[in-house]
Parts: sequence; C-alpha cells; structure tokens
Amino acid sequence: MKKLKLGLWFTTLGLTLVAAIIIQLPRGVAADVPPVTVYLPLIGKNMPARYSGVFLPLTNSATWASEVNDFVALTGHTHAVHLVSSGFGCDWADTVIDIRRYLTHVNSLGRISLVTWMPMDCSNGGFGNVDTINLKDILDGRWDAYMIQWANDINALGYPIFIRWGHEMNIPSYVSWAGQNAFGRDGKTLFSDSDALARQGCTLTNCFGDPNVADGPERYVAAYRHVHDLVKPRAPNLIWVWNPNARQWPLQDQAPWNHYSNYYPGDAYVDWVGLDGYNWGDQSGNGYGRWVTFDEMFGAELNDLAQRYPSKPQMIPEIGAVEDPRDANRKANFIRDAYQAARRYPKLWVMAWVQDNNFVDSMRYDGVPIRVDFRVNSSAAALNAYKQAISTWSFDVPPQTP
Repeated sequence: MKKLKLGLWFTTLGLTLVAAIIIQLPRGVAADVPPVTVYLPLIGKNMPARYSGVFLPLTNSATWASEVNDFVALTGHTHAVHLVSSGFGCDWADTVIDIRRYLTHVNSLGRISLVTWMPMDCSNGGFGNVDTINLKDILDGRWDAYMIQWANDINALGYPIFIRWGHEMNIPSYVSWAGQNAFGRDGKTLFSDSDALARQGCTLTNCFGDPNVADGPERYVAAYRHVHDLVKPRAPNLIWVWNPNARQWPLQDQAPWNHYSNYYPGDAYVDWVGLDGYNWGDQSGNGYGRWVTFDEMFGAELNDLAQRYPSKPQMIPEIGAVEDPRDANRKANFIRDAYQAARRYPKLWVMAWVQDNNFVDSMRYDGVPIRVDFRVNSSAAALNAYKQAISTWSFDVPPQTP
C-alpha cells in the first residue's frame, strides 16, 4: 500500500494519477487486482463510491472555518465536497485571494472544494447584468487577463479543486451566461425578443456560427471552450464539472433548442457532469409546481446523461427542499427518499445539499414572495432524516490530512 500526497492523502495501490482524474493501472499489473479504495478526487471511472457534499452561504469570511465545523457538528458527519462561489465581477469573491481562506481550510480537513465560477457582476439581486458581462464579451477576450490571473492563483494553491463554470445555463436565472439571453449579433438578446432580433437581422440561428444551430447554446459552448482552453493549461489542478439544471426553462416543447445536450462542450472539456434541482412544493411556480420525488426531479436526466456521456461520473452539486406547512414530515420523507433513490444511479457519486435559508421565492401562486428554508435543520424531523440518510449514503470519507 502506497500513499501519494497531492494536497491530501490518498490510498492507492501503485495507481498512476493522470490529468483530469483519469486513473490507469501501470503496465505489468495483473488484470485481476482486487478493488482499491481511492478517495476524492482520485476517483476512477470504474471505482464507484458515494460522497456527501454541502453548500454553506459563507456570509462572513472571518467565520468560514467555524461555519464548516459547526455544520459537521450539527449533522455528525464530515462532508467530502464543499461548494464556494467566485464571480468575475463580484467584488466580494472575484479573486482567488478572496476565497483562498475557505479553500485552504477545506483542503486542510482532507476534503475538496467545488468552486462555482460565475461570469457575472452579481448585480440585479445576484443574477447579474447581461450588459456588464455576457458570453460575447468572454469570446472577444475582454476577460482573458482576469481569467489568466485567476488560473495562476488557483494553480499556486497546489491541491485539486472542482470547478463548474457557467452552471444552470439552460434556465434564465443567471442572465449573463444563460443561453436564452445570448442571441443576436450583440450576443445579449433574449431569444423571445423578436423585435430586437429583427433589428439586428437575426433569427434564432443565423447570427453566430453554424446557421443550423441555435445561437444561444452555440455561443455558450464556444465561450465554455474558450475559458477551458485558457485556464486548464495554467491550472491543471482543476477538475471540470459541466452542470445544467435538471429542469430546463423554457421547456422542451416550447424551445427544443434549450435542451441541456445542446450546451455540452464535448468530452475533452468535461471531467464530470452535474445536475441541480430543488423541490419547491406545490405553491410555487418555481420548479414543478407540485411536490416531486427524487426520481421525478432527476431520474430521466441522470439516465440520459449516462447514455449520452458514458465515460463521465455524475454529481448533484445542488439539491434542496422546502418545508410543507401542511405536512410536517414532507421534507424529511423527501430527504430519506432522495438518498435512497440516488443509489439506483450507478454513475451518481456526489450529492451536495444546499444549507441555505436566503432564497426568496418570488413566484408564489398567491403573489407574496417569501424567504424559503432549504436547510437540513429547518425542522427537527428534517435534520434527523438527513443524519440518517447521509450515514448510509456515503461509503467513504476522504481521510484527514496527517
């Protein structure tokens, strides 16, 4: 048994680390070598395991470490993957220096961070301004110097980090990089703004790239590849996660060009595939407009991803559920079902719960926006369910750094 150190301790059996988390047996090793436990991020594609993750709001950098430790104490469980955000024009977290304290703390615990790298300025209530940053700006090189510095700073950390750039591109939440906002010659026209498109002499397909492909998704793919090609050589310690939303908007029957597969940049640009999804309940226009199960939220999409991209392991970087005011056990039952149902998807190895109560649901059927609580401790029933669920979900937890 040999240990390799790459920021964390890893258990291996003479395995060779290759770029982009591909693991190969060295020549001369017998084909019948027994299974080996390999912890994140050195997960081989034929070595299935399950890992828990969490997103914490991290509102005060001075308390980041204690927030992580408090969550471990709350749930009685260490989490292998910790999410943190960084935004191109978000002055609170646009540089690696801004988030380095958190990344380093997570690494010191023997865990791995997943950085949500957002090409936006964090204005407009955190959804961005397409006039300030958009996909055309990225393709035109306006942000190259920033990305090069960011990549160099990530590389200097010296340990592996997951990254998801431009996530949930198939819904309108983040206007700066959502495919539906990337039409027209200016690269920032909403697909449904027929007047603006007409003024630019554009249809949905004829003002960028291939005239047979919808311009919005095509422009996203080109921008993703540009970012990847610029950053990956400078930060080889990054592991790339491509991450649409499980439920697209507009829906498939209204806009077939918005299917997540149209945003896939290619196998060479992706290490993992991910899906996000939330159970908003039956009083909200967000999500499904009804209570749903894990299988209803993710099942068809996880199976489809496995068929389309069979070489890619899967994760759910964001999952959450609200409480049902009419059924005190609804959320707890959803949590139990989710972590049990997830076992049926052999390529799904990571699920990260969103521990946040700062979301405002502005799409309530009664017209009254409310703050919703996705946290696992939104009720005693939910917390107990989460503790039970993750204790059986996670096969292994990355070892502590000596």
